[in-house]
Amino acid sequence: TLLAQAENAEPASGVAMFFVAGDSFGQVILAILWLMSFTGVAVAIWSWTRARAELQIPRNADNLLLAPARRGDAREARSAAQSLRGVFGRLTGAVTTAPDGEAARHAADEAAGIEWQRLSKPVELIALMGQVAPMVGLFGTVYGMIRAFVALVESGPAGGGDLRLAAGISTALVT
Repeated sequence: TLLAQAENAEPASGVAMFFVAGDSFGQVILAILWLMSFTGVAVAIWSWTRARAELQIPRNADNLLLAPARRGDAREARSAAQSLRGVFGRLTGAVTTAPDGEAARHAADEAAGIEWQRLSKPVELIALMGQVAPMVGLFGTVYGMIRAFVALVESGPAGGGDLRLAAGISTALVT
């Protein structure tokens, strides 16, 4: 049985020790926590690189926008603004389509709000994982303690359940 195999097996070290105890449910909880951690880091890196690329002002933006504006050619300035990429291009495109200064301010505010929502969307996923991960970890801890107490009860007054008790406490501490 699993208990006999665990008693005769050589002790594992490092990360492998969490996967040889024969506790598949505890291993699933640990795998969920690791998956959430790696996913959170990957989403954070992806979000940062995406936001960094989106927030770059194109090198030719000043020439494209200022030259037609100085000449008073609003149509060319508008088409130049709409040809720019990223957040800057979308904001200037919204501003140049407005008929006057007050409408331009309103258009800029509205476009900035839309861009903020678009850029902060991945952060919501990270926040959700940050809220769920402690609950999964607490569930793993409770499960490990239940395993430990069951081992203690099953060993009876004579004892002898030390290995199973240690395995339950290990699961509780790891998760």
